Amino acid sequence: MRPIDRLLGFAPSYSVDLLEGKFVVTVTPPAIASAPPVAIVMTNDEFIRFQKWRAGRVMIQDAFPEWSKAQREKLQTGLGDIHFQRMTRG
Repeated sequence: MRPIDRLLGFAPSYSVDLLEGKFVVTVTPPAIASAPPVAIVMTNDEFIRFQKWRAGRVMIQDAFPEWSKAQREKLQTGLGDIHFQRMTRG
């Protein structure tokens, strides 16, 4: 479990669907963000790495080194680029 997951109301929630042989991970940001969920399509290999990351067995940058920082941030927070900039004032 990641430290952010221990803070009530500050962690995103995740749901997974299988669509045409690919995993669709929907990340719903914490309510405080007032942002819509984001859907991330993953291959089987990426989904296995996602599970390892969620279990705390690997850091996100090690699980998804080929992804951009923005893509990893979406997975971690559920915030798209516009909402992430709004939340961080960046």
